[in-house]
Amino acid sequence: MALARDIERLVRTFVAQHVDRAYIKHYLMETYQLPEKDAEATLVKLGLPPEGGNRRGPGPKGGDSSTSGRLKKQTFF
Repeated sequence: MALARDIERLVRTFVAQHVDRAYIKHYLMETYQLPEKDAEATLVKLGLPPEGGNRRGPGPKGGDSSTSGRLKKQTFF
């Protein structure tokens, strides 16, 4: 059980560093000799979408919704 927590902590660290999902999966399989399905299950458990799935998150941040998709026009006066 302690190894599972260590692996989850390691995966969270990789995710925080924006490491590619495929690299994380390969790393788990090579370093800890995890079968592919166990490595995949760990990634899904920690909130990473399945491979090939759409990653849907919140939209653009900041600003009000009426101007969220447009650029502000610059004024030089």
